[in-house]
Amino acid sequence: HILHLYQSFHPTRGGIEDFLADLTRELSNATEQIVLTASESVRESDECIGGARIIRASSFGRFFTPFCPTWPRWIARIAADIVHIHLPCPMAEAAALMAKPRRLIVSLHNDYVRPAWLAALWRPMHHLTLQRAARVVVSTKEYGDTSPALRGNDRSNDRSNDRSNDFSRYLTRTTKVVTTVSTIPYGIRLADYASRPSCADDLRERYGAPLVVFLGRLCYYKGVEVLIEAARTVRATFLIIGDGEWRTRLQRQAATAPNVRFLGALCEDDAIAHLHAADVFVLPSTYRSEAFGLAQLKAMACGVPVVSTNLPGVAWVNRDGETGLTVAPRDARALADALNRLLHDAPLRARLGRGARAWAERFSVER
Repeated sequence: HILHLYQSFHPTRGGIEDFLADLTRELSNATEQIVLTASESVRESDECIGGARIIRASSFGRFFTPFCPTWPRWIARIAADIVHIHLPCPMAEAAALMAKPRRLIVSLHNDYVRPAWLAALWRPMHHLTLQRAARVVVSTKEYGDTSPALRGNDRSNDRSNDRSNDFSRYLTRTTKVVTTVSTIPYGIRLADYASRPSCADDLRERYGAPLVVFLGRLCYYKGVEVLIEAARTVRATFLIIGDGEWRTRLQRQAATAPNVRFLGALCEDDAIAHLHAADVFVLPSTYRSEAFGLAQLKAMACGVPVVSTNLPGVAWVNRDGETGLTVAPRDARALADALNRLLHDAPLRARLGRGARAWAERFSVER
């Protein structure tokens, strides 16, 4: 009996929301599951999606996290064997600390980054949550190793081995192991990306080649503002797929970059078609709020080489020289140079595309 806790769920789309939807779907035949999330208003709802019960609890507004005062009561009432919270989500941590579930699992999808003052203010509560967890899960070992909340001061107690990616870590300023951290990468439904849609060629003809595609939320850490600057010195059409709070300001910036086009949010089938049409996929993320880059894995499954930044976790997914190229964050010139290199070198682009597809095969959602 598992209770998952996060601030939003289907039909809201995002990396964590999609991961949670896949997780509940894969577990539906083996466990009883409930997802506790936030309603868009004070009105509560209770429904079933994909074999899981979805409770949308009353929400009284949002300030970087939904304010759902009934979450602790729901946790106590449900009394699940395992409470699985997904971070970052301060309300989930507060609810878990208040309700004291019998067994707590934390998926740390990414660290608290911005605003810095609020992250610093919340740090003691965050550390306390991690200390109380039976297990903390991160998507890559590199991200866990560099996480300020999980970084330890005594590496000699690391009891990891070659058989698994499990590794023990100290929390900052502690003298004993307080939690166990496991590495479990994200997965995708590989069959959805295996074949090239017939409309991919039509898209290339419509927009003109070569095509550089970005797919993701338009927000502070995705680095689209850096991509727009890089696009000014790259002879290609740039397709920006996605929506978000930064869209207006990015469109204003791109007003003087005629080769940049904003397509808005697309359904999954259309997004996959655009990935297959791409010559290069780009993920120019600038902050460690980007911990993995699921969109780049989708592009790899389509056989498309990737240019991304060398952030922890992101650079583990996109292996420089094997599946694509990596550059430093916030460096528009380096990003433009990498894009130009791939666009002007067809053999290199083909080799990296083959490597990308082969690497993506390891990331099935079932695995």
